[in-house]
Amino acid sequence: EGAKALAEEKQENARLRNALEAKRSLLEGAAREKARLQQQLDAQLAASLGAAQDIQRLEATLVTRQRDVEALEDCVASLEQHKKDSAHQDEVKRATLDALQRKVEVLAKARDPPCDCKKAFAGDDDGDEEIMVRFSSVE
Repeated sequence: EGAKALAEEKQENARLRNALEAKRSLLEGAAREKARLQQQLDAQLAASLGAAQDIQRLEATLVTRQRDVEALEDCVASLEQHKKDSAHQDEVKRATLDALQRKVEVLAKARDPPCDCKKAFAGDDDGDEEIMVRFSSVE
């Protein structure tokens, strides 16, 4: 009976050793899986941090570009206003030149009377020529 009990005990010990070995194998597999998942999580976290930094850089670039666009819009508005002002100044210059041209024409007509008064008094320095020219321009 002692031998039978010893055999049963050995058999029980072998069964327990096998169960313990199976549990140890499962624990090692779980530890490997945990390490793999931890590496995967670390990689995803690093990628997320990199993406967050990329997003921050892109947001900063966007803000800069928006400011650039606003500055360009201001420049365009300024140039358009300058163009309008310049066009108005050109119109004023043209009107002034037209008025001056008309004055020149009037003065030229006044200087050169329709009659040949100057020839009548040519070589005469007594001032009659000037009087006749003024008289002609008054007419």
